[in-house]
Amino acid sequence: MQVSSLRPVAGACVLQMLVACGGGIEDAPDAAHGARSPPLASPAPLTDMRHARAEPRRMALALGPNDPVDANAAFDWAEWKFPELFPRGPASVQIVHLGVPYTVRAYSTGNYLGITANGDIYGLGPFTGNLLIPLGSLSAFETQIRADRCSVYPNSCGPVVQPGSNLNECQPLTTQSLVAGTRMRAEYVYSGAVTGTQVLDIEVGGAAVFANQNTTLLTTTMTTSSPALGNSTTTTRFFLQDAGGGLVRTVGDEETTTSQGFTRSTRSVFDPPYLNSEFTLARGASFVRTTSGLETPIQPPGTPMRFSETKTITFVTRESIVVGPRSYDTCRYTEQSASAGLTTLWYHVGTGIPVRISAGGGLANADLRNATINNAPL
Repeated sequence: MQVSSLRPVAGACVLQMLVACGGGIEDAPDAAHGARSPPLASPAPLTDMRHARAEPRRMALALGPNDPVDANAAFDWAEWKFPELFPRGPASVQIVHLGVPYTVRAYSTGNYLGITANGDIYGLGPFTGNLLIPLGSLSAFETQIRADRCSVYPNSCGPVVQPGSNLNECQPLTTQSLVAGTRMRAEYVYSGAVTGTQVLDIEVGGAAVFANQNTTLLTTTMTTSSPALGNSTTTTRFFLQDAGGGLVRTVGDEETTTSQGFTRSTRSVFDPPYLNSEFTLARGASFVRTTSGLETPIQPPGTPMRFSETKTITFVTRESIVVGPRSYDTCRYTEQSASAGLTTLWYHVGTGIPVRISAGGGLANADLRNATINNAPL
């Protein structure tokens, strides 16, 4: 569920979402004592904070990938996720009620969030109808909070580039992916103007000579099943070179597509070979790529033809998005061309696997269902 869909009825729907995602407090055992933390008996302990000890504001800091998710991290996430309910600004305070310590933040909207030392979460204020409501356990939200940390603390995920690399923070598996034997598999579900499924298998082979150049062979097999378009299989043999600095140079490809009993094969030589330079862009930056070369029809045989395509590629931002049952740390790119129009791609940070593709300005979409790299889940 997206934040935008919650705004018209923020109070009720946010509460439902929090309870649904986090689970009821009745199911949250006290790990230290074998029993649940006692619920707050009344709103008074949350609201009477005149003598509570304030903590320094944490928003200026960050949640590292291996840091524990504590109450402050949960509050920061709630302020980012639901700013109309929990606007940024207040510091956390410590209170003790019925012998149980709580960390609390009081917001200008009249809403309160409180978390016990055992990780039980409570809400109070207009968004709960001024009733003290259990919202679940901190552990139930941990995965989502970690997945969104780059959005909550954008400065903490500012460009992280490996030493000696020309790549940006998206860090796709580029030079690494040229290791012989590497395998990737991604399964997608299509919606919109085109529905169906697609499975993409990638395998890195060994050394190969193509167009009189030494290259590494990378083979992709794309199997598509669509009620409207039928079934098809496209196998593409890419001939790549390590360009240094983590970049990969594409020299050419050989492509064979079989659909409804018809087979078409082509051989393309890029002139000049092109780099995956989009993964060197800073956030907000763009560049224009012109891909040109000679395409030779192999089956059925035909006359070689020159081709040229120009597209503008933009690294829009880095963001967490929810696709299917989980959230992904992604780099959002757009590609604009005269032939294909606008395409938006969300690349998984660290692998470069697209987790969502939106083509034709949103007319057709593909969402990742699952993916593996060398049989290990993404």
